[in-house]
Amino acid sequence: MESDRCHVHTERGNCVLKSVKSHEVQVQSTGGNVTGLHTIHGNVDIGTSADGNVDIKKIQGTTMNLCMEHGDLKVKAIYAETTSVTTSSGNIQIGHVHGQALVQSETGNIVIDSSSGALKVFTVSGNIDVYVGQEGIAELHSQEGAVSVRVPSTIKTAVQLCGASVSISSDLACEEIERVSADGKTTVTAHLNASTSEERWIKATAEKAVVNLKTQSWFETLRLGAQS
Repeated sequence: MESDRCHVHTERGNCVLKSVKSHEVQVQSTGGNVTGLHTIHGNVDIGTSADGNVDIKKIQGTTMNLCMEHGDLKVKAIYAETTSVTTSSGNIQIGHVHGQALVQSETGNIVIDSSSGALKVFTVSGNIDVYVGQEGIAELHSQEGAVSVRVPSTIKTAVQLCGASVSISSDLACEEIERVSADGKTTVTAHLNASTSEERWIKATAEKAVVNLKTQSWFETLRLGAQS
């Protein structure tokens, strides 16, 4: 389907999109699920209320806005300049996100198997599990859940990790600059692989749980992306 504008609204039924190419794609479902079987091209705005889930193979365009109430989100790949993903209590699973992205959930868990660009992830009580690529920067924050950060072993970046406890894999060439423990939290500032760039950084905070920094190979990233 090709058009300048594609607007789809359903009250209770499900919405299945096979292949859509449009300047503007808007899909709103009240209670139903939204499924994308192939690529959706365009500036995409998708929203579901109640328990409606979103399951999409690939979306590509300039701006993306995906908003769920209690339903889960699963997207294999997002290619955009700016992306916003929000849900109240649903889980979020993204295979790959490219560009500037903001991902938020109040109580759901957030898993991103690959990211390249500027990524911000926030949740109140959910866990965060994110892979940050060579060129990526990230800010990850959970008030009550744990935060797991996966990176390639050769990444050159600065990191600031703060949590009830902080764990850094011995597989990483990590030079700790500072480690401070106060008020039941530990904060570690470090450079990975002798990084000197001020533009490349990862900040991960778990207010009441553990922050875990570990390596992941490019092959593992591809495998996880294929499974998502």
